[in-house]
Amino acid sequence: MAMEDSLTEAQVDAFRKDGFVVLPDMFNPSVLDAARPSVKPSDMDAMRSNPHCRDRVVFGNASTGEDPNKITKLEGLRDVTDFKSLFGLTQDIRFQSMAKQLLGPHAELMKDKYIFKQAGQGHGFTPHQDMQYAYHRFAIDAINFYIAFDDADADNGALEVAGGLQRQLHGNMIVEMPESGPIPEAIASTLPFKVCPLRKGDVLLFSAWVPHRSQANVSDRDRAVYYPTYGIAPEARRGKLYDDYYEYAFTWWGQQNRGDPRNNDTLLGADKPRPTLHPGTNGFIPVVATC
Repeated sequence: MAMEDSLTEAQVDAFRKDGFVVLPDMFNPSVLDAARPSVKPSDMDAMRSNPHCRDRVVFGNASTGEDPNKITKLEGLRDVTDFKSLFGLTQDIRFQSMAKQLLGPHAELMKDKYIFKQAGQGHGFTPHQDMQYAYHRFAIDAINFYIAFDDADADNGALEVAGGLQRQLHGNMIVEMPESGPIPEAIASTLPFKVCPLRKGDVLLFSAWVPHRSQANVSDRDRAVYYPTYGIAPEARRGKLYDDYYEYAFTWWGQQNRGDPRNNDTLLGADKPRPTLHPGTNGFIPVVATC
């Protein structure tokens, strides 16, 4: 591993303590401009009719203030040729090296997601740990690389993270049961959330165990971000993490849309069980330092 592709000792220490670290100027803005996907309203019908695209594209939800003619999320882009340049960012050797540095030699790409928040529209997301959702069925551990395609700050809904808790939370879920909803407000209100402002081209590297949330974009500036996620699969499933995750995730999302009460452990059928790798922790409450 070349030194320029790895984290410094200080960065590793910061990550082990806080669960995140900012990597400034990791990408030249021109590289991101070239990879930025089209989100024009005129693309909507073509994407919805493309069998390789439609399950991977989410348009705005008018009920939450989003423009239904705008793409708000793209996900699982490996096999979608329309977004080849965007997906190519996931293969950056620096991400691969840092993932192996933090997670071990078997770290591999687990998922990728592009989120677009239009100026003055959209909504935030509730406080959670990524591990409490589908991650917990596939990954022993995982990290996200948040690539800022635009400047991000409090006004346009930049990510907020609760630092200083990684040692306590690594391996522990705050919610009583996985997939049971966001972190309860009574606990979330005690966590030290802070906005992580970023400049275009910066990367926020953060743990799948760190609590995070965001607010609506109330500014006059758009904000887009792309998240490659690397994880560690159990030994028997190494090399299959991306396929395993999305086989389950797309089925799960379809189930939610239909209101199907199926048991998520056997969502893919009794012959392909996906029980959690991380049982609930009976309401683990992290201790927040007061000094």
